[in-house]
Amino acid sequence: MTAQSQLEAYLGEFRRRLRALIVARGAAILTAAALAVTLIAVYFGIRRAFDPTLIIGARTVLLLTLAAIAIVLVAKPLRNLYRNRGIRDIERRAPDFDGRLETYDGLTREERPTPFLTLLAEDALKLAQRIPVALKVPSREISIPAAIAVVAVAALVGVASFGPHNWRYGVRHLWAGWLFEDTLPPQRI
Repeated sequence: MTAQSQLEAYLGEFRRRLRALIVARGAAILTAAALAVTLIAVYFGIRRAFDPTLIIGARTVLLLTLAAIAIVLVAKPLRNLYRNRGIRDIERRAPDFDGRLETYDGLTREERPTPFLTLLAEDALKLAQRIPVALKVPSREISIPAAIAVVAVAALVGVASFGPHNWRYGVRHLWAGWLFEDTLPPQRI
């Protein structure tokens, strides 16, 4: 296995962990926002007898909030990661590379082969062997946001399934009430 292929494998593993980090953080914020907007909307929905105007407005706020978070915190960072191959992020997290990866990436994009590419790859690989990916993107940095996302989803499902009657109805009505026309709030006769 050549130094270039070993370095590319190292960079690929770094990118995979960075991608997992972006998705985990985005999912945590997305689900926490969904839970917060839902609970606030249901609270005011109960107070106003699930006024259709309020519910439509709450659905709009919920949709716009989730879309904005998905675009800003997940889609754009992932697009940037793919666009620059994560080199800037890797260099930022592992400053010991001191620009070697940016130079290496620039040389790999050139049309003419250069003898410096192999030397640079060998030099960067020596550093990479001393800088484990798991040290620069620790598993806990990925697992904590993922756990937050799971807890937020569980709380949302819990309220929709096992909460007080008005809250159960409110969550279901906010998220899926537009699917069912015959759904009535529990306080109606």
